[in-house]
Amino acid sequence: MDTAYDYDPDALVSSAPLPRAMRPRILIVDDSPEVICQIDALLQAQYSILVANSGLRALEILEQAPGVDLILLDVLMPDPDGFETCRRIKAHPDWCQIPLIFLTALDYEGHEVTGLSLGAVDYLAKPIVPAVLHARLNTHLELARVRCALQQHLNQLAEERALVEACLMRLHTDRRFDARYVRYFMQPVERTSGDLCLVAWTPDDRQWVLVGDFTGHGLIAALAGPLVKQIFYSHCAAGDALETLIATLDTHLYEQLPTGRFMAAYLAEVSADRQQLRLMNASMPEGLLFMPSGACEHLTSRALALGIAPEFAAPDRLQTLRVEPGARLLLVSDGVLETTAPDGEQFGLERLLTSYQTLWQRGGSLHDMLADLRYHRGRTALEDDVLILELTL
Repeated sequence: MDTAYDYDPDALVSSAPLPRAMRPRILIVDDSPEVICQIDALLQAQYSILVANSGLRALEILEQAPGVDLILLDVLMPDPDGFETCRRIKAHPDWCQIPLIFLTALDYEGHEVTGLSLGAVDYLAKPIVPAVLHARLNTHLELARVRCALQQHLNQLAEERALVEACLMRLHTDRRFDARYVRYFMQPVERTSGDLCLVAWTPDDRQWVLVGDFTGHGLIAALAGPLVKQIFYSHCAAGDALETLIATLDTHLYEQLPTGRFMAAYLAEVSADRQQLRLMNASMPEGLLFMPSGACEHLTSRALALGIAPEFAAPDRLQTLRVEPGARLLLVSDGVLETTAPDGEQFGLERLLTSYQTLWQRGGSLHDMLADLRYHRGRTALEDDVLILELTL
């Protein structure tokens, strides 16, 4: 042992030694017996020590003795050196999260940068300063413990989220959904969607359609979906007026959603003879009514989103239109129009018109429009839920 070091191991231990089975496991990798002996003497009271005199031996120990909590690794060793040993450790799925501290006698900034870029958490310069060694070990072991606890918590949250999502997916599925005269497509950003599509028929053969878009997307946005679905189908089965449904939705969403949460929506009613369309556009993009003659009527928003101010009701928020047989109503969520290309340009209304008119002329499916959206988006990630609904009148 190098007698130049003057230290008292017991003076550096602030608490009683842990039972051996509870001690963190430290792997020391150095081709110098003197360095290994020094570090072992410093740490043996508080840690369970494993030693290796080469990178290859260190890899063998990691294979044979799982559960290493931290690695002290010398940079300058015969092949493989410390950097290559570090690369192999960090490439292994079972070892890559183990904190690794380089030991070096080099006073060269480039080596420190190289080591940190390979995944090391710290550097210790030789000769070893006992107090610094203990402080660095305590810090990085505590950080590793916190990371492990955080990951366990995140895993638990992910499991709980998956369970909630599965429940919501089942709640969104309903036998009362009757999609006669309707084609639709939904693509959520996450597994659950903030967009909502409901279709049903009243006892007197009026067809009701609701396309909703809650603020945000994903789990939070989807939570109110079952409430809206229950209100929609119960009022429809009772044969109520569309105005009654709208008022009930407005009140319940205002009372039960948190501040700042609301639902933009289209609510449409087709008469029993399918010659009249009643539509409320509540803060959604323009609805597009395509006539067999080729004309297109733009149905702009005339109402606030539902759940913002139930006491406010614009007198003309429900539009009534006479329609020709074979006319089609196209409704989309804002995620369609706001789909962004790599250069930042949005898909927009004009592209939507062109895409749908092409689809109608060649008798295509809504997936053709989805292909247009994907082409426009390129490699850009989808940022909002996408919903497209076509209602044939």
